[in-house]
Amino acid sequence: MTAANNLFYDCDMWLAPVSGSSGSGWSFIDNIFDNVGFHGNGPVAVNKYNGYVGVSPPHLSPATETGTNPNLTSLGYQAGALGRFYLPSTASTLLGHGSRSAGLAGLYHFTSRVDNTKQATQASLTSSFMERKAE
Repeated sequence: MTAANNLFYDCDMWLAPVSGSSGSGWSFIDNIFDNVGFHGNGPVAVNKYNGYVGVSPPHLSPATETGTNPNLTSLGYQAGALGRFYLPSTASTLLGHGSRSAGLAGLYHFTSRVDNTKQATQASLTSSFMERKAE
């Protein structure tokens, strides 16, 4: 299972590997975990470039963590045309700091910002919305 460019918001996450797998097939890349409680004993094989908001200090499978994994005490999302979880332009540790280019992540024509700025270079740490053309 791969979870990439997602927002996990105000939830509990239980990690229990399928019998015999020990979590070796799990990948968590370029996600935001906002007020998430981690439970279970499942190690994650690939765990990098995830942002943590209000999570102190337990991270998802800390023994396998690589890359830049910023910790934020809070994050104020903005409402936009396609949802209420756009990143503010001040979220500099999350915007454009993903592990892959926007093109390789399939997010070249997507945005994480309410001002509709495309992720033209590096992907951001979070879910993304389709860029909207001016009407």
